Amino acid sequence: MSLIEKAKSFLGFDIKEDKYALVDDPIFGKVAKAKAPDKWVRTTCGYCGVGCGMYIGVKEGNAVYSKGDPTHPVNMGTLCPKGLSEHEMVRADTRVARPLVRKNGELVPVSWDEAFSKTAETFKRIQAEYGKGAVAVISTGQLLTEEFYMLGKFTQLGLQTNNYDGNTTLCMASAVMGYKQTFGSDGPVGCYEDFSKAEVIMLIGANIADNHPILKLHIQRNQKVRGKKPTIIVIDPRKSKTSQMADIFVPLKPRSDLALLNGLCYIIMEQGWEDEAFIKARTNGYREFRKHIMANYPPQEVAQITGIDVKTLYELARTYALAESAMSAWTMGVNQSLSVPIRSPPSTTSRSLPAISAKRAARRCPSPDSATPWVHGSSGSPHPFPVTAIMPAMPTVRNLPIL
Repeated sequence: MSLIEKAKSFLGFDIKEDKYALVDDPIFGKVAKAKAPDKWVRTTCGYCGVGCGMYIGVKEGNAVYSKGDPTHPVNMGTLCPKGLSEHEMVRADTRVARPLVRKNGELVPVSWDEAFSKTAETFKRIQAEYGKGAVAVISTGQLLTEEFYMLGKFTQLGLQTNNYDGNTTLCMASAVMGYKQTFGSDGPVGCYEDFSKAEVIMLIGANIADNHPILKLHIQRNQKVRGKKPTIIVIDPRKSKTSQMADIFVPLKPRSDLALLNGLCYIIMEQGWEDEAFIKARTNGYREFRKHIMANYPPQEVAQITGIDVKTLYELARTYALAESAMSAWTMGVNQSLSVPIRSPPSTTSRSLPAISAKRAARRCPSPDSATPWVHGSSGSPHPFPVTAIMPAMPTVRNLPIL
């Protein structure tokens, strides 16, 4: 850059029109001229698992733009900073663009043909010498459904081994077992729309403001949909951006979440906020569960374990149990928490709908509290936390894990 060009840039005479000029795009209106795409490819964001729809702009074969899909129900055209920069990782300097094979102690780039041949020959040699089970596959949680299916079939039918695992085991194993033992299926029973309709929202072990900001937008829609602000409960040992948006922040001690949840069960049952007719019609093992809770999780004991005073425990239970419509959302803070219960409670399973509901009182609607964030205690068995509630009129489970 010449001295004259530098002076123009410093004084503001050079507005860098070629770099910052905008052109019309048939889908998104104005886009930067320098990287105006030749086409847009509709896809799904591959980061956190919220499932945001997006378009990747492609120019001369390279990804140059990321835009939110305005028709997608999850993000409705918005993207968080991770999604907006997703196209940049395709050509990132730190990305491995070619297969690498170790030769003479060093990883060196090779052709795809050589890499495939080397891998296949090595698998065949190992299995011939040690058996089919000597080979294992570890996957990521970022694959799409079709890719998971294909990899599973390749592992079972191609390699003929059942040694197949991935980071999804660490992330969701406790939730999967809880859901299957309770509902017979490991599919979540809530939906994002519940964020905008719930009177009370309990977030436990979930920093959505930082990690899943698109879901925070769903919560922000709540006041517009309902006409008033929801009560937000945040349960987390850490202070976070999410805790700053809480009406009730519960900074429990690490590893004490199981005691807190069972303590809330105690208070709900002590105060008579459960609907026993509802429970008996839809669950098994409730009598044993109640007996265990009432014998082992009095509020004074729970306060000692969690560091949360008795008054706050009662306020927390009352706020959630007596809400006309409530929901809970949780992430790895619960799934990967090794809580130490006083004693492992008996398992409570559901025949159709969830385990506990609040009694109808005055104008309150019955609120079926489900075994939602399932937590593994030291015994390794899942323990239910009754915290999910319903929308008025129809007793529907509202319970949402965030990946």
